[in-house]
Order: sequence, then structure tokens, then C-alpha cells
Amino acid sequence: MKTNWITPLSVLALAVLVIAIASWYLFPGWQKTEGGFWQLLSVAFVSVLAIAKDLIAYVKEWGSLFKPKEKIAKKLDADDTVLADVPVTALQETKQPSGASAKAALRSLLLESFREQDLREVVSDHFPELSASIGSKSSTREIATELIEFVFSRRQVDELLAIVKTYNPRQYQHHAQAIQDAFGASNGKK
Repeated sequence: MKTNWITPLSVLALAVLVIAIASWYLFPGWQKTEGGFWQLLSVAFVSVLAIAKDLIAYVKEWGSLFKPKEKIAKKLDADDTVLADVPVTALQETKQPSGASAKAALRSLLLESFREQDLREVVSDHFPELSASIGSKSSTREIATELIEFVFSRRQVDELLAIVKTYNPRQYQHHAQAIQDAFGASNGKK
């Protein structure tokens, strides 16, 4: 178990030492400063940690770019295949609501149906024009809110609902009544 962290620490310590010694000779100003080697050692330590952190982040990002994208629907359990069918077409017959209750119901459905990375993939695959405006630091809630505003402004709510139903039928079924109520209520129906 100790070998799991000894090797990375050894590599970091060696990198700090090499950078500190090289800087000691390449930049003679450190030799003239009182306590210069210790200052240089601490600067080298902080620099190596920052570089290591960034390298790890880049490796993770590049690794995720080359992994094949799994369809979210494949992640569902086998028992999810037998569900009562709630037709999306029933929602398509209503007008596109702008009410807060419809947006709240849709936001709840999205947040419970997708993890952050899955929601990013849905946006990228199905709404590519929105994908560019979602920053890499956006949270799941922020992505869901931007996606809801986007589909409402382009009158594509029914497409989003069909996508959610395809990818996560369990959550779609769980939220179907609330969505139907919210969409009906926003159009004066109940």
C-alpha cells in the first residue's frame, strides 16, 4: 500500500531537487542571497506541484477525449426496460410554456436524469450550437438552466423531453406527471 504514494512523492522530490540545483547554478543571484538555497527550494517545490497538478488535469482531459462515448441509455439497469409508456406526443400538443413551474419541472427532470458529464454529452450531441456557450466550469445546474432557456427560446422542449425519455426512461417516468401538470397548468389547463 505504501508503494502507491512513495513513487509519486519520490518523483516530485527528485524533480524539486533537480530544478533547485539547476537554478542555483544557472541563476547566480540565488547564491548571493542569504538563505537563497532554501528560498529557491521552496519556490521549486511550489512550481513542481503546480506543474504536476496541471499535467494531471491535461492527461485526464486528453484521456477522456479519446475514450469512446457510451450512450447513457446503456448505463441503465436491465429492469428499466419494462416501464409504463408516457407518450411525449401528449406534451407536443400543448403550446411551449414559458412559466416557471414548467421550467422547474424540466430542471428537476434533467438534474435527476443526468450527471454533469452526461448532460454535457447530451448538449454536445443534440444541441451543438449551445455547446460552445457552456463553459467548462459550469455546474450541472447551470448547464441544465442554460439548456432549458435554450430549448424554450427555440421551441424545442418536446425534442429535449424525447431525448430524456430515450436516455433515462426511469426518471422520465418518475417525472412524467409533474411535467404534464406543469405544461398543462402553464397553458391554462389542469
